[in-house]
Amino acid sequence: MRDGAPPNAKIIGGVDYNRGRLDYASESFEGDNEVSFVFSDVIEFLKSDTSMYDLIFIDSMKKQYPIVFLLCSEKAERGGGL
Repeated sequence: MRDGAPPNAKIIGGVDYNRGRLDYASESFEGDNEVSFVFSDVIEFLKSDTSMYDLIFIDSMKKQYPIVFLLCSEKAERGGGL
């Protein structure tokens, strides 16, 4: 995940409301203090987060895709990937 990112890049490895999935995912980045995982509902997180991102990968519940896609498209930097 860090390959190709600038040294000062803010990296969120995942946003999930399931603590078990976040714990499992974060084990892969143990010791990397620059990758964070957020325990939250993704829609609530996207509504409250003010950051902009260069790359966003969406893997949410299918029924949430339309709203998640819309919220993510507002957070993607110009020229960023979604």
